[in-house]
Amino acid sequence: MANILVVEDDADILELVTARLTSYGHEVRRCATPRQALAAVNQGYLPDLVCLDVGLPEMDGFYLSYRLRRHPRLNDRVVPTIFLSARADPEHVVEGRSMGATYITKPFSPTTLQIAIERALATTTSA
Repeated sequence: MANILVVEDDADILELVTARLTSYGHEVRRCATPRQALAAVNQGYLPDLVCLDVGLPEMDGFYLSYRLRRHPRLNDRVVPTIFLSARADPEHVVEGRSMGATYITKPFSPTTLQIAIERALATTTSA
């Protein structure tokens, strides 16, 4: 399956998302902060997909996504992004989608997450 980088500062949601993704057969790298996510990529972790919160400490998920997309280790790869966020106002949803990402609002169903991941991964394998 896929290597998925999950960045979520809420420990309960991080555990829930990790459990779901591993039950689907994916390998998951868990990070509670953007700094940890960037360090993982700096150390050679190459995700097939990034799943992250928008409201993160240090920098928001939008800026983290921007940094990851321009990271020297990832710049030649198409790495789809899925935002999982409690920020459901239209401007955040539009901003996430304008970045080419999938935007899922919390609370979300496991099925919604699974479908979004399958679609995102199918897009990269067919490109």
